[in-house]
Amino acid sequence: MVKSRPMNNIIKDKSYGIIPVFKRGNDYLFCVVLHNAGHWAFPKGHLIENETPLDTAKREFYEETGIDQCSISKNISFEEKYNFEEGGKIIEKIVIYFLGFTDKLEIKTPEKFKLEILDAKWLTYDETLKLLTYETAKDLLKKVKDYLQRNNRNMTFKELLIKLIEKNSDIEKIELVKYIPKTNRAHDDCFLVNANEITKKFLNDKLKDIKDPFLLGFNSKVLLKNGEIRHIPLLDFSFSKIENYDINRVSKVLSLLKLKKGCIIWSGKCYHFMGENLLTQKEWENLMEQCRLFPEIGEKFINRQLQFGRATIRISTNYLKPTEPFLIKEFQAV
Repeated sequence: MVKSRPMNNIIKDKSYGIIPVFKRGNDYLFCVVLHNAGHWAFPKGHLIENETPLDTAKREFYEETGIDQCSISKNISFEEKYNFEEGGKIIEKIVIYFLGFTDKLEIKTPEKFKLEILDAKWLTYDETLKLLTYETAKDLLKKVKDYLQRNNRNMTFKELLIKLIEKNSDIEKIELVKYIPKTNRAHDDCFLVNANEITKKFLNDKLKDIKDPFLLGFNSKVLLKNGEIRHIPLLDFSFSKIENYDINRVSKVLSLLKLKKGCIIWSGKCYHFMGENLLTQKEWENLMEQCRLFPEIGEKFINRQLQFGRATIRISTNYLKPTEPFLIKEFQAV
């Protein structure tokens, strides 16, 4: 019979770190460090007084590599868990990693940290996977690679929206909305914004005022300079099983709906579509009705859009929806 260890023999420990990324074309380099204990890993460490987890991660990255400039992706983090024994105690370790993008490749670990950090290197994915000491770190890297491949087209929904407005110079105003997901949307706070005001800075400033559980979204209705109302085609795709999330199925449905051009977007749990060709109210209503022929587009989504006379794609994130929507694939009907 195996005896369980007493709880007072177990110590829970938490650290924060950065997975450093350098983008090289469509590929990535990763930075790993060699600790004096003999293992290769990503930069990490413990919180000190008055630090946030993000502060800790950035400080540790600097202390272990000498790199003081990186852009943190705040919409995604990765968790590593492992146990080890030390001084007769079992340490249950959790490390939360942020993605840190930098354009600095020069590594110069500060002198006072060189006893702890013996070496640091930028490596390709395959080289990093081979060099990392522990399997938990290798598994972490695989998850990071998968995420980066999904994001490799770089453009967020905010950027796609700006690009769409630039292409449709007839748009005078667009409609943004502040709302709580999965509630009665009849009382959404919708407001019109001049199209020429929509910049990345404007949207980022708006996002600062959006606090959980609210989200900022973009509605399909737009006002043209001639006073007419048009709709930008916005669709949600709802698959019953995660293994069915095939982007080719999305493209096929879009083609059958006779949509010509646009962007397929991923928001962390489902695909969305934003078309480039503006529709009249009647054309938009017909599109919604045609969507009923395709189980990939949920009936609930269609009924809600027709009830409120608009479709919505969120721009922001919250604790329930932590992934910022981004471009997966540009769609062009053949």
